[in-house]
Amino acid sequence: MNEIFQEYKKHVDECRVVFVDNLELPFEVRPIIFHVNEKDIEKCNKEKEKYNRAKKKAEDRKLTDEWVR
Repeated sequence: MNEIFQEYKKHVDECRVVFVDNLELPFEVRPIIFHVNEKDIEKCNKEKEKYNRAKKKAEDRKLTDEWVR
């Protein structure tokens, strides 16, 4: 969509906004339906670790200090 608009802007000096009810596009938008098993969701939530930003920052700082020395 963006490419179409950019191409249009190359050929037109003035750009006007026009509101329409229907818009003809060279592509089709379709929804995607995912079926997820509840057991898989529970397993994923149990395995997911909480990200500790302060701990990661301290580890990175320690590695950097060791590398600099």
